[in-house]
Amino acid sequence: MSWYRIAETSAEKASFLMLDLSYYPAFLELKKKTRMMEKFASYTDRKNNLVSEFMNNDDRDKKAVFGFKFFTNHKNFYQYKSDIKKIIESTNQYKKFVDTLNLYNISSYKFIDLFEKGKIIYHKALSTYLLSQPEYTASIENHIKDKLLMFVPKEEMEEIFIALISSTDKSCLEQERIDWLGNVILPATKKYKKFSSVKNDLNVFKKIKEHIKKYKYYSASVEFDLWDEKHYQKIMKDDFIRGYDKTLEEYLGIKNKTKYILKKRDGIVKKYKISSDILKVSKIVSELGLLRINLRILGWQFFNYLFPLLINISANKTKTPREMVNKLSYVEYIKFLKENKTLNIANRTKKSINTLVLITPKFGYEIFHGKSADKKFDLEIKEKIEKVQSFNGTVAYKRGVVQGNTFLFIWGSKDFNQRIYNFPKNAILVAGQTRPLLMPAIRKAKAIITDEGGLLCHAAIVSRELKIPCVIGTKIATKTLKDNDLIEVDTNTGIVKILRKNL
Repeated sequence: MSWYRIAETSAEKASFLMLDLSYYPAFLELKKKTRMMEKFASYTDRKNNLVSEFMNNDDRDKKAVFGFKFFTNHKNFYQYKSDIKKIIESTNQYKKFVDTLNLYNISSYKFIDLFEKGKIIYHKALSTYLLSQPEYTASIENHIKDKLLMFVPKEEMEEIFIALISSTDKSCLEQERIDWLGNVILPATKKYKKFSSVKNDLNVFKKIKEHIKKYKYYSASVEFDLWDEKHYQKIMKDDFIRGYDKTLEEYLGIKNKTKYILKKRDGIVKKYKISSDILKVSKIVSELGLLRINLRILGWQFFNYLFPLLINISANKTKTPREMVNKLSYVEYIKFLKENKTLNIANRTKKSINTLVLITPKFGYEIFHGKSADKKFDLEIKEKIEKVQSFNGTVAYKRGVVQGNTFLFIWGSKDFNQRIYNFPKNAILVAGQTRPLLMPAIRKAKAIITDEGGLLCHAAIVSRELKIPCVIGTKIATKTLKDNDLIEVDTNTGIVKILRKNL
């Protein structure tokens, strides 16, 4: 079997318990729709504090065929959108309930109740999200491109394709940003010239607290905690450096997004006389991109923040080392909470060893520890990365040729979160994949390069929203580049060239 990496994240909160709570149940839920069990691998590298997740190439064609039939069926797509709306509503109700609790002072049975109610929403949200992975939408995208070539010149096709699939509605991230700019930054930068002058304005900080209350969970994930006052003060400082005029320009750009995209799209349709069939299918992809990013931020991502937090609290309350609790299955964990007993540490595996979890139709759920995990991973799954001077990916937003110095975000690195705020303006952002927590850095980026992702991934969507040159799906960018390498990003071709290595 041939594997390819789909994601990396920090191993700080990684555990067998969370894996048991997440992917396997989500894949079982997804199987109800697709009638196939996906192959999946997750390798936890404790030494490098990294979790790498992989899908299998054998499944690509089957997923593409299913995705095309599913999403181009009007009834199915309508139900899919309805499901996402219900999931987000259920998640919001669940969050409101969580906000009424003091999580550090609740009973074991309340913990159990939170998990039992939350996991139902979580599994539904994650399985629904997985159905919009690039493998499922690949055939739809290729279908649109093939049909477009009947109407538009080949050299203009990619740019026109991106224009047609760009969402006309605001994502939840854009809504957060426009509220922040409109309610906090524009009034503040109009009143004060310097950031230091705003520190004593109680009205400004009242508005910040109101904003936090509304949007604090947008960053909540396995990698990041809640957006708080410190976060927004750092963002405010950056916005003050840009000044009122640039801030107003960004605000109006987001506010008028729908009008701008529709005008551009109408011009393309009239110029090339593009058929209604192409427009109907393009609208599906356009809506899927928005649904996908909203489902992540407003749906399943929250549980990746909450569940590890609850696990940690329960371990502390029972005076049990967290790493011991993390080794439990979900069934064992619920039993542990009910019995409220200290675990037999001697019978639990040490924290320091690596683990490999494999999900396959033939063998189901397999777990490997220590040397056996490392050996199987190295022989069957690990990618072979060769030294190269150039590599390529998919153009997510085309804006000519860009040169600049790289700034890498490596999941699992100790200073990862601080690097978000230290990102130098006009550096080229390089990451395995971008996530909402990287937005402060993304807004300052000269270009974006990622290892993973398709045209509906976070990097692709935000690069189009912010008009930042972007190449996604390179597979090897973070494994090939280092900080401060001088590179050239050609968004006409998707080729990235290393001009000078930082030795």
